Amino acid sequence: MTARIIDGKVIAAELRARVAEEVARVKREHQLTPGLAVVLVGNDPASEVYVRSKHTQTQAAGMASFEHKLPAEVAQTDLLVDGRYDAAQPETGRRWAGSANQRFHFLTARYSPGIELGRERIVEITLGGGRIRANGWPTLLKGG
Repeated sequence: MTARIIDGKVIAAELRARVAEEVARVKREHQLTPGLAVVLVGNDPASEVYVRSKHTQTQAAGMASFEHKLPAEVAQTDLLVDGRYDAAQPETGRRWAGSANQRFHFLTARYSPGIELGRERIVEITLGGGRIRANGWPTLLKGG
């Protein structure tokens, strides 16, 4: 096999043009706009540059670009609750406090889908970083 020198910039430009053509076809034939969603956790400068570049390239191809920035603390999060708490929709059947409109996203193996359902009511207390955090629905104890 003979080695061949290639021009990466030319190949990249050709590929971007083909992607843009395909995006235009999908829009025309299906009335859909393809997109790219990026979730950026924390504020690493190199990651921010990379994400900005993807945003620019995505839009240049005619695609929708979505960016979701999350704080660095999310990297240490086991469970992410999606949706604002709605006091009019209390969900007391779950292990943790919440409302029926919220969804759970399990980010680590510490918790798994289903753990929040069908369990006794508990309160989880976490100490750290000079804070005390409590979450859950306590069972009321009757004195007597």
